[in-house]
Amino acid sequence: MLKYSDGDYTMNQFTSISKDVLQAELNRLQAELENLLTEAETKQTPSALEALAPPLRRMHWAASFLGAADWADLAAGGAEFVTRLQDKDDPWSSEYTDTLSGLMQCTRDFNAARQLMPRAPEPKRPVPADKLLSFFRSRRISIERTSACRELSVEHDESFDYAVKIPLFAKQQHRNERHLSLVFLDLARQSLSLPELTALFEENRGSLDILLHGPLTLPPKESRPEGDELPYFLLLDTLGIAEEWLSANAVQGRVLNVLKAPRSPGPSAPSPGRSAADPAEPSPDQRASSPVEPEAAQRAADPAEPSPGRRAAAPAAAGVPDSAVNTPPAAPKTGRQTRGRRKTSRSDDPRVRFSVGFKLILIVSAIIIVSMSSLSIVGLIFFRREIRNRVEETNITLSRMVARQAENEILHLTDSANLLFQLGSAEGGSQALVDDFFFNSQSLIYVGILGTDYGFTNRNWFRANRIFDENAVVRSILGARSPDLERARDNQTVIINVSPLIPNLETPLTALSIPFLLGTSQEALVILADVGSSLAESVRLQEGYTTTMIINSEGEVLAHPDFSRVFGGESLRDSPVFAKMYAQGTPTGRILFTDESGDKPASAIGSFALIPLGNLGVVSTVLENDAFRVVNRVQILNLTLLGTILSLAVLGVFLFSQSLSSPLKKLTLATRQIKARNYNIAIQPRTSDELGQLTRNFISMIPELEKVDRLQERTSKFVNPQVARMIAEDSLPDHAETKDVTVFFSDVRGFTAMSESMADPQLVLNNLSEYFQAMVPCVEQTLGTVDKFIGDAIMAVWGSMSDLENNAEAAVNGALMMRSALMDFNADRGTLKSPIFRIGCGLNSGPITVGMMGGGTAKEEWAHMGDTVNLASRIEALNKPMGTDILISESTANRVKGLFDLVSMNAMKVKGKSKPQRIYAVLGRMDDDERPRSLEEMRRMLGISGDFSGPAGSGSHEAKFEIIDP
Repeated sequence: MLKYSDGDYTMNQFTSISKDVLQAELNRLQAELENLLTEAETKQTPSALEALAPPLRRMHWAASFLGAADWADLAAGGAEFVTRLQDKDDPWSSEYTDTLSGLMQCTRDFNAARQLMPRAPEPKRPVPADKLLSFFRSRRISIERTSACRELSVEHDESFDYAVKIPLFAKQQHRNERHLSLVFLDLARQSLSLPELTALFEENRGSLDILLHGPLTLPPKESRPEGDELPYFLLLDTLGIAEEWLSANAVQGRVLNVLKAPRSPGPSAPSPGRSAADPAEPSPDQRASSPVEPEAAQRAADPAEPSPGRRAAAPAAAGVPDSAVNTPPAAPKTGRQTRGRRKTSRSDDPRVRFSVGFKLILIVSAIIIVSMSSLSIVGLIFFRREIRNRVEETNITLSRMVARQAENEILHLTDSANLLFQLGSAEGGSQALVDDFFFNSQSLIYVGILGTDYGFTNRNWFRANRIFDENAVVRSILGARSPDLERARDNQTVIINVSPLIPNLETPLTALSIPFLLGTSQEALVILADVGSSLAESVRLQEGYTTTMIINSEGEVLAHPDFSRVFGGESLRDSPVFAKMYAQGTPTGRILFTDESGDKPASAIGSFALIPLGNLGVVSTVLENDAFRVVNRVQILNLTLLGTILSLAVLGVFLFSQSLSSPLKKLTLATRQIKARNYNIAIQPRTSDELGQLTRNFISMIPELEKVDRLQERTSKFVNPQVARMIAEDSLPDHAETKDVTVFFSDVRGFTAMSESMADPQLVLNNLSEYFQAMVPCVEQTLGTVDKFIGDAIMAVWGSMSDLENNAEAAVNGALMMRSALMDFNADRGTLKSPIFRIGCGLNSGPITVGMMGGGTAKEEWAHMGDTVNLASRIEALNKPMGTDILISESTANRVKGLFDLVSMNAMKVKGKSKPQRIYAVLGRMDDDERPRSLEEMRRMLGISGDFSGPAGSGSHEAKFEIIDP
């Protein structure tokens, strides 16, 4: 179902659907599509085009509502194209960009033409779109099935004055058990908004409840409403009557007519006060075939005009007055509706003892009990999530607080060291002054310039820690960590852990190396500090479930509640905490990781805050088991209760489900076997409820299904599949139709002599069958229909069974595919038993008569008749004297000019035609770089030999045509 983003507009923004609203929607969609296409071109992956499909479908419906059927077709074809790309693993192709850019150009031109002439008839094609539509057809995208937006027309019909003209593809989609109804809508009087109506129609079009949609074209004598009114029509194919469909979907509309209703299972009982033979009450078949009068259609398009003879009891659709249309005849009551008003009891079938409904009530009751118990689990989930959020917020607050304390302490140490160095280095400075300074700043134990003799030592600290040679210890520390401390000369602040270098410490010791300008040279000022009362104390204050630590950019632990981890020189460089903290690129953040420092790995929740000075990090962590200790206890209790209830419920459902699942599994397997055309099924009903009755009915249907399948299978081998389908569905048209098509004839050259040389009739049939197997797919792949085989000849028609945008182009494509297929077919041939085949093809476009020929007790045949067929047959025969393989008539050539490379041949005078007929040879498609460039090149490629340069007479040809010399 189509979805609309809330950022575009709210679902109830539009109270009515006018032309201005639709124009605004099309402008918005055009801009959205342009942006999405630009993003997709940047990513260059077919999956990036997926986002174009929904706005293209919305554009399809907006253009449809305006009556621009061609615009709607392009949008629908584009949506289907980008949707199919999602199922492929192909790399990005420039073809995608060219196609979609061409589509955007067409929709842009449609939109521009629409805005220039808002009151004029809706624009058809402001620019040629044939190339784009041909591309969609080459991708096997049927515009009729993806769009179905057509201008419904009321035209003259032989059986009655006026009738709705329905395309063949819509007739084929109609299901006999459904109501086919024509419904009128006034879009300006809908209670649904444009997004809601679009989403509803898209969903029902997908389910084929809507077969056709669009405006109604009236006969020339009628007039169409002008102004902002938007009358719209739907061809519905619904299970119930159309009024129920409108009411259920909150669509304001009126049923113009029920074109076809399901056949009643038996004779209907006469209504009260009327005999069964009363001719005043129309039968269902009569109602199904009743026409839509143009006056009624005009009244539907113009609601202001009153209807002279409407029924007083007709149900009025909201927003559409009763005068909009003539009230349609009441739809016949189906067997389903009649049974729906009866109370079902066990007396209907004595073999049903316990109904499925009774069993389902017990199962549903058990499920309700279990679902009530599961509410506690839902509560625990949200409670657990809330605790997690609280823990994360607390951790990050602690991290930030400790980070601020640590940063202040580092700044204090730095300032104190700078002051001490200035005092001690100043002229007149004394050792007593330095000792007094250290007495007031007891955390400082050494300040000096790395690599020089400039330095001051807190002798009292070393004595208190039982270290009597402080200078040796300081030199040892500075020498061991000199590479790290030297980085301060590169304008870096370095903070490292030096506690492991001094044994028997009681508090952690940290070394700071900061840039220091001594005279004109950049030096490193080294500070050794006892952080036991500052950094270490700040993290120890957070003891409890939460563990807070400070680490440097190398992963060294500088402060930890457990001093032993600092004294041991622990490093977290390889831990997930260190990797995630310095990889996120944010000053604060959250970390979920596995703590492996304990006896066994445990999940932990952590937060961090970075200190820019020295690039330190403060990490606060808490184990999930500790954070969720209370939750886990409640969860264990709830799970125990839930497990008990679930065990009882599962036991009950299991006992009841055995009587349901086992027969259903057997029926499911049986349906799969029938779908695979395996009718050898042996299942027996084992219950006395509805499932048992269903199984018995299913078994009784199998022989009939087998007969129908066998009949359809055999029939499809003697007639084309479309006719076989119409026979199976009992949907053969009662009257012949006149259609504009392209007719094709092909013939094998010298087949009679070839058959005589083979001598064996079965060998002849085998060769001919192999030839047909290679040729027929070429017709079907280009949406053509093989009408019949005439010996070795093939007659095919394009545009008869399905409406094609350009049936002539499809037919010539099919002929060129036959040329290629024949070359492959002849590749391994050339012997007496498998001779090489040469064929000639003739094509002609124009009107023909299509329908059933025969009747009564005589043989019937689906036939294509008319002068167009005769001329195509004559053209085919000219291939041999002209040295060609594909010839087309002038009418076909006019439809494919610019698409194919054509060579004008001699004119042909046909028997019964007063004017000569111009014919053309087909070399190939213009966009095919490998096509032959001349007749001589084509003849060499196909192995056609002979002298075709001289004047052509008629003595060597059939008397039905004469080739006129140029």
